[in-house]
Amino acid sequence: MKLPERLYYPLPDAAEKLKCSISDVLHLGATGVIKISLFVNHNYNDKLHLNMPNHRVEQLDELFQSLHGEHWVVSNIEFKDSGENIYLRGYYAGRLEGFFYVNELDLIEAEFNMNSPLKITQLYVSPDGFDGGDLEVNFFNKGEDLFSINNLCIMSTELAKLKDSEGGKIYDFSQVDKPKNSKSLTDGKKHKLIKALIEVAYGKGSSEKPRSLLNEERGTGELLIDFQKMGIKPPVTGSTLADYLKDIELDYVGIPTLPVENSKK
Repeated sequence: MKLPERLYYPLPDAAEKLKCSISDVLHLGATGVIKISLFVNHNYNDKLHLNMPNHRVEQLDELFQSLHGEHWVVSNIEFKDSGENIYLRGYYAGRLEGFFYVNELDLIEAEFNMNSPLKITQLYVSPDGFDGGDLEVNFFNKGEDLFSINNLCIMSTELAKLKDSEGGKIYDFSQVDKPKNSKSLTDGKKHKLIKALIEVAYGKGSSEKPRSLLNEERGTGELLIDFQKMGIKPPVTGSTLADYLKDIELDYVGIPTLPVENSKK
């Protein structure tokens, strides 16, 4: 009997399907080639901060104060102002159920600590029609929110993106180190210039977190404020800017030191 398509593949099954190791699968997730999910079904006494536009509260289910998608639910949502044990004013959730994508930085740490509990700083989902792209769930007390690496999986819809569009073959793992997109040389130079200008304007390292510079959903960010001062509508969202700068490396040269003249004669 032919089994129906699976909803998700735990990491060992995903590795077998991709003909690689579990470490390789984690590396694919850590480098953004594929999104890896975490299954969560837990109540949280310390509410989890939600990074989302304020008008999203209008979509909350009145009975359960929740937001939900096809395979996830974020519930017990309430607004909290600044105060004791509140790191940032905004909306907080008390329960997560279902499958959530894992932040890439957390997957890097997981790859190097496969025998240790999984530390989570951020989970996210990408609801259809959700302004700004993602609904982010932030865990502020990293190290206390531990999960089993066995709860990681890859959704079948995500795994399908690695299939060859012509032959339907599973993605050839030997191609992982090749570029994921076909940005032209001109585009690469444009994005490198954008990254360099951000570094000049906002300081070294600022281009590594472009969404914090241009966060229209929350109305924050130095770049957004400067646009507003000039009366300029941001031409792209923070998510798009982050995509522009992803995998873009700047070329650095040594800064010459000018000789200091000796005033003594």
